[in-house]
Amino acid sequence: MRLHLFAAMLLAPLALGGCDRNPIDAGAPLVGGWETEAIPFPGTAPNGSTNLLRREEWSFLEDGTYSRSTVLIDATIGRSWVMFAQVGSWRVTDGQLRLVIHEEFNTIDPAHTPDAPVLVSVLPRAERALYELGDATLRIIPVCSVGVYCVGRTLHRARMVF
Repeated sequence: MRLHLFAAMLLAPLALGGCDRNPIDAGAPLVGGWETEAIPFPGTAPNGSTNLLRREEWSFLEDGTYSRSTVLIDATIGRSWVMFAQVGSWRVTDGQLRLVIHEEFNTIDPAHTPDAPVLVSVLPRAERALYELGDATLRIIPVCSVGVYCVGRTLHRARMVF
């Protein structure tokens, strides 16, 4: 619940402040929430726990905005912290996903992750990726410079919590 409230707070400035008004006709199937599988994470959480999982969460909205976060989860008690967050606009054309990043948050040491991360405005920058959309999966493959190793990610439709 706390994480969903945080996600709503991430999107509020974009909803109120407008966006790039990107047309998403071809990208409509991407609209919604997506997440990776939770995987073990070596490290220490702010509460001292070392029984940790890491998961990425993405949300693509119909208005052309998106949010993305990396969440650290205490697997013992279910508490979570946002270690990385990003909001901006998105567009798909010709099998490519284009993200324009407007705000970001990043923590370096998981043990010192704040309870309420604060996103800061960044000079807008674009990232491109290829994507493959299945029935319930979305694979995002970054377009990287020659000689740079980039890792793709496989996302699944996010579970709806009521």
